[in-house]
Amino acid sequence: MLLVSLATVALVLLVACANVTNLMLLRVTGRTRELAIRMALGAKPKALIRQLVVEGICLGSAAGVLGLAVGGAGKKLLLWQMEWQSPELNAINFSWPVLLFTFGISVLAGVIFALVPAMTVVRAEMHDMLRRASSTTTVDVKGRRLRQGFVVTEIACSMVLLVGAGLLVRSLQRLQHVSLGFKTENRIVVPLSLPRTKYQRDADLVRFYQQVVEKVRTLPGVMDATFVTYLPLNGHFPGGFQIVKTGESSAVFNPAVLRLADSHTLSVLSVPMLHGRFLEDSDYGESEPVCVISKALAQKYWPNEDPLGKLLVLTRGDVQGEKKPRRVVGVASDVREYINEEPQSSIYVPYAQVAFFNMQLLVHTHDSAAEVRKSVSVVLQSVDPDQPIHAVNVFGDFLPDALADWRVAIILLGGLAGIAVLLTVLGVFAVIAFMVREKAREIGIRMAIGATQQNIRNLVLLQTAWLAIIGVVLGTIVSAACTRLLGSLVYGVSFADPLTFLSVTTLIAALALLASYIPARRAMQVDPMQTLRSE
Repeated sequence: MLLVSLATVALVLLVACANVTNLMLLRVTGRTRELAIRMALGAKPKALIRQLVVEGICLGSAAGVLGLAVGGAGKKLLLWQMEWQSPELNAINFSWPVLLFTFGISVLAGVIFALVPAMTVVRAEMHDMLRRASSTTTVDVKGRRLRQGFVVTEIACSMVLLVGAGLLVRSLQRLQHVSLGFKTENRIVVPLSLPRTKYQRDADLVRFYQQVVEKVRTLPGVMDATFVTYLPLNGHFPGGFQIVKTGESSAVFNPAVLRLADSHTLSVLSVPMLHGRFLEDSDYGESEPVCVISKALAQKYWPNEDPLGKLLVLTRGDVQGEKKPRRVVGVASDVREYINEEPQSSIYVPYAQVAFFNMQLLVHTHDSAAEVRKSVSVVLQSVDPDQPIHAVNVFGDFLPDALADWRVAIILLGGLAGIAVLLTVLGVFAVIAFMVREKAREIGIRMAIGATQQNIRNLVLLQTAWLAIIGVVLGTIVSAACTRLLGSLVYGVSFADPLTFLSVTTLIAALALLASYIPARRAMQVDPMQTLRSE
């Protein structure tokens, strides 16, 4: 996400530089007479270049100072809006390297977008500049094409940003309606970490868990409770297994999510059993080692067989420290460990047979969980007064947290895309407005020989339409290549999603035509008699 944000900022900077370069070109074009007179009086091209570059440095320096001030305010706004979704954003800070780098980029950009107009002055001959400065000059074709090229670049960059933001929005919509395979409503989570110095034996761990869960199940307002290792959407315990065939285990290591649980885990999570049975209270340390596998694991390793009765060996030792073969006694429905990934292979193992120090108490409550939280805390303190309770979380909050990356990315990418689009609209407006002023004589002649105001309006809008079409085509090609950099942030939609591309194309075209509407209205109001009289 940080790389995407960096690329987005780079595109916005490119749009801003193209916009300012265009404005500088327009400014230099308006100063053609001044520059031509200076060259006629003996000014060397280097002196004129130096003047324009110094102007660009001053402009870039002023923009850098203002940008740092806006960046400080923007940081506070960003933290205020998204701190609850991404607490790690608190680590964002302005250091001297960041300040110097940002200010240096601003000054460098000022120099670059001042050099482009300066080079047009150097390459132009003196008589050519005097001719363009004349009141009867024709349109500067090369300068006009250069300005139009910058507008096309702005439109293409804006389209890339808008397409990226659109794909993220579409992905977030799909993720909000994806089936997780379990329920999170009216469930609270209490993470526990038992000290190894106090609970040195596995039997002590199991006894603590069983005492707590039995008391919690009897509390008023509690429907059920279970102890389980890492819950879905909150990370998982990486593990693996080896399939036992003909009395010997295979040497092939198969990755899977290992979830320690008890007989109530699936009912608390509302995960249905598909085949066989789930774990039972009788599955204790001395009983036969058993496990329950997920549907994804069964279909992957036993696609055409009944997995019940199959033997597998966990890569982690049992209570006795031995890697005993475990018999598959059931197949459970799949659950998503991560919201944007398909269900993985999972194995449910009784924690009474594979003890672990870090577990989570999951409690299924009625509508109100406030009183239950206090009661659960009391139960834990009654079993072990020295056991600290770090937090009592709401399981339903895990889902917004799992979607936090997409929301943050949409805010960053969408906000910067909005800035780029605004700059593009201003750039289109400036170029078309200057074109109308540049072609005032041509427009006057057209109207004098019979062109209507609608013809003039359509002429200006057609010019904008061509710029928009070229920019959209270029933007579509670049977007199709760049959107793949979003990687796993795009879910459930194609990187070349037709609806997103069509929507962005329509929006870009509409905004470009809207930006040229005011210049088109001004062109319609040109007085042909006054224009010809001035000639």
